[in-house]
Amino acid sequence: MGGRAVADQANFRGHARWPDRTRGIRARSQFPHRTARPGPGRGLTVQLPAPAPPGWRSLPLNAEQRAAVEHDEGPLLVVAGAGSGKTRVLTARVARLLEEGTSPWRVLAVTFTNKASDEMRSRIESLSGPAARSVWMGTFHSFGARLLRAWARAEGRSPSFSIYDEQDSMRTIKEAMKRADLSTEQWSPGAIRSRISKWKNELRDPAEAVRDNPTPINEVTARAYQVYQSMLRDRNAVDFDDLLVEPVLALESDSDLAQRWAERFLHVLVDEYQDTNHAQYRIVKALARARGNICVVGDEDQAIYGWRGADVRNILAFDVDFPGARAVSLEQNYRSRDNILGVANAVIRHNSQRREKALRSVRGPGAKVRVEAYDSDRAEARAVADSVQRAIATGARPADHAVLYRINSQSRVFEEAFRERRLPCRVIGGQPFYERREVKDALAYARLVVNESDDDAFQRAVRWPRRGVGLKTIAMVAEVASTQSQPLLSAARQVCAGRGGAGRRIPKGLREFVWGLDELRVEVPSCTAREALERTASVFAFAEALLREEGGDDRLANLAELIAAASVFDPAESRALDGGLPGVAEDTPEQHQGVVAGTVVGEGPTVIPDDLAQSDLGYFLQTAALTTNLDEADFGEDVVALMTLHAAKGLEFKTVFLAGLEEGLFPLIRDEDDDLEEERRLFYVGATRAMDHLHLSYAQRRWRFGEMTFSDPSRFFSELPRDRVETGMARTSGSARDRRRRTRQAQRVTTPTPTSWQGRAVGGTARQRPSTDRPAATAQAGGISYDYSESQETLRFKAGERVSHPTFGEGEIVSVEVTGHTVFVEIDFDEGGRKTVSPRHARLAPA
Repeated sequence: MGGRAVADQANFRGHARWPDRTRGIRARSQFPHRTARPGPGRGLTVQLPAPAPPGWRSLPLNAEQRAAVEHDEGPLLVVAGAGSGKTRVLTARVARLLEEGTSPWRVLAVTFTNKASDEMRSRIESLSGPAARSVWMGTFHSFGARLLRAWARAEGRSPSFSIYDEQDSMRTIKEAMKRADLSTEQWSPGAIRSRISKWKNELRDPAEAVRDNPTPINEVTARAYQVYQSMLRDRNAVDFDDLLVEPVLALESDSDLAQRWAERFLHVLVDEYQDTNHAQYRIVKALARARGNICVVGDEDQAIYGWRGADVRNILAFDVDFPGARAVSLEQNYRSRDNILGVANAVIRHNSQRREKALRSVRGPGAKVRVEAYDSDRAEARAVADSVQRAIATGARPADHAVLYRINSQSRVFEEAFRERRLPCRVIGGQPFYERREVKDALAYARLVVNESDDDAFQRAVRWPRRGVGLKTIAMVAEVASTQSQPLLSAARQVCAGRGGAGRRIPKGLREFVWGLDELRVEVPSCTAREALERTASVFAFAEALLREEGGDDRLANLAELIAAASVFDPAESRALDGGLPGVAEDTPEQHQGVVAGTVVGEGPTVIPDDLAQSDLGYFLQTAALTTNLDEADFGEDVVALMTLHAAKGLEFKTVFLAGLEEGLFPLIRDEDDDLEEERRLFYVGATRAMDHLHLSYAQRRWRFGEMTFSDPSRFFSELPRDRVETGMARTSGSARDRRRRTRQAQRVTTPTPTSWQGRAVGGTARQRPSTDRPAATAQAGGISYDYSESQETLRFKAGERVSHPTFGEGEIVSVEVTGHTVFVEIDFDEGGRKTVSPRHARLAPA
C-alpha cells in the first residue's frame, strides 16, 4: 500500500494482494481528525482528510452585507457602492446556497470577465469545498456559447461551430464588403463592423435600422450585414456578438427551450449589472422568469460604459422588471478615507439618474483632497512626477500611485515626465504613446524622410492612408529593389519613372506617395520638428484619413499630441549629446547649396543635404525612439500606473492623481444631459480608486489638436465640498530651461494669469483668459457661462452652406458644433454621406 489512504476504496478493488475488503469501510467524512494507529504488523499509514471548509459564516460581514447574503427567495438588488465588499457578498451568497443544500449545477453566476469569474470560484471553493467547481459560473459570452451548443444538438445542428475573434470577424467583414461590391477605400471596414456590433447588441434588424435612419452609411452597413451573416452561417461560425444575440433569439422563439433553461437554475446571480446591454438584459429576463430568484449586484453611480452599449436603465428599473424586488444598499466603504468619499459623494449627487445613497468610510477622515492649478499640461505632469518622487524617497512604492486621465493622448506628457526622472511607469489598459498605431504610422513617414533606406518604414507608410497601392504593387517594387540592390523607396522612384515594373500599370497613389516624400526631403532641413510633422500630415492628408476610421477623433487627438511633443522639443540638447556644442550642427545656407534648381521631384535622384539625421526632425525621431525602447519589463510590477479612467475601474491605489479636469476634456462634453451624467460617474469612479490621498488638477493651457489651447477649469470643481479640500496656487514649469522656452514661445502664446475659478470653485487665485480680438462661442452649463474662443477661420462656416472637401467632394453643412476649443463641422457629402470634420485639419472651401 505504501501510504495510500484506506478510504481510497477504488484502489483496493480487485487488487492481487488484497481481497475486496471495502464493505463496511467508513466514508471519508467519518474518519477521526487524527491519524489512526495501524493494526499490528501492518505498518499502514492512514492519511487524514482535509479539514472541513470553514463555511460562509466564517466571513466577517456587516449588517448590510449579511442581509444580502441571507435573503432567501425572490428578486434581490444589491446596490454596491465603490469599495463596499460586493465580491464578498456574492461569494458568501453562493456559498450559503451550496451549504444549505442547493445543487451547484442549479446555480448560475454571471460576471463580466473571466478573471472575476475565476476569483469568485476560488473564493467559494475555499469556503464551501469542491462543490463550487460545479457551479455554472462565467461571462455572458461563455454562457451563451454553452447554451448555443446545447440548442444546436436539440435542433439537430452541429454544435461544433467556430467562434470568430475580432481579427477573424474583420477579415470576414472585408470579404463580405467585396462580395457586396462595397469599396473598402470609400467605406471603412472597421466602422462597418462597429455599426453591425452595435445593431446586434441592440437586437436591431438591419432593415429596421435603415428605415429609422436612412443614411448612406446605414444603407451600406445593412448590405454588408446581410452578406456577413450569410457567410457566418455557411461556415458554421458565430462572432462574439452572436454569443449574446443568438441565445436571446433562441430563448424567445422556442418556448420549450426557454422553459427548460429557466427551470434549470434555481438561482441566478449577475455581477456588474449596471454594465449590461440590451441583449444581456433580455437573457437575464428569460432565465429568471420561471422562479424569480434573481440577484443582481451593481451600482448606477459606476455605470461608465454607455458608449459601448451598456444601459444604466437596466439597474434603475430593476424593481419595475421584477415586481416585489428587495433592495439592499451597501454603503460602508472599506477602501477610501472619508474626505475622499465626501468629494465623490458631493459630485455624484448632482446626477438625477440614481438612487440616493452616500458612502461612509470605516477608515477615518484622512488627508483632505488636494486641488492644484498649473499653467500648462507639462507643468502638471512634472509636478505629479515630482510628488511621486518625493513619496518614494520617504518609503512609498511606485505601485502605490496611479495617474488617471480622460483620454489616451494625455499619457504622453506623463510618460516623458516620469522617464526624465527615471521613475518606473507603465501605461495600463492601453499602449504607450509612441507605440500607438497612428503615432507609429506618422513616425514611419518621418523616418522615411530622414532615412530612405528604412524599408520597414516604407512598408508601413505606403499602406496608410489607403491610396490604391496593394500587395501586388508592393511586391513589384520589392522585386525591383532586390534586382537592383536598392532600398524600397529608391526602387519605387525607379518604378514611377518607368525604369522598372516590366511595363505594368503604376498606381497613381504610388506616384503621389513618392513625390510627396521627395518634396518633404527637400523642405525638412529648414523646418523645425513641428513644422516637418505638420507638413507631412498635410501632404498626405492624415487628418482626413483618421476621421474616416472607427475611433477617428481619438486617433486624431494622438496625432495632434505627437505634433505637440515636437513643438516643445529642443534639438539643441540632442545636438549637444551628439558630440558637439549646442548650435554647432545648426542648419546653414551652405548645407543647401547642393540642391539643384528645377529638379523634378520623384523623377530622378533628388539632391538633398547629406545627413537629414542632423535636422531637427532627425533628432526628434532619435528622442522618440529612445523613449519607446526603454525596457519597461525591467521595472517588474512595482511601477506607477498611467491609465484612462475607464481602465481604472475595479482597481485601487494608495495615492491617485486625477489630471486634466478641464472643460471640453473632463467632462468631455457634449451638451446632452445623459452624457454629462456619465462623465460625472467617471469622476466618481476615478476618485473612489484612491485609498489615502487624492489629487485633482487642471492645466490652464494644453497642447491639443496641434495647438496651444486655453481651458476653463472643469465644472466639477464647483461641486466640491469646501470642507473636504485644500487648494494650491497655480504653478508653472519650474526649471530654468522651461522658463527660457516659455520666453521663446511668448511671441506665439500668451500665458494666462492665474485666477480663482471665476468664483465657481474652492479658492485659488484669479485667472483671466488672455485678451484676444477673436470671437467667442458661449455654452451654458448649470447656470454657469463658459467662453470658448475660436478663430475667425473656424467660425466662418454656417449650417446650410455648401462646401468642397479635397477627399470627399462637395456637400452641405448640417451643423457646426463647438466642443471645448475645437470646432467640428458635420457635412452631408453628395457621394460619401455624412461625416464630421475639423476645419483646422480639413481643407474646406466654398463650393
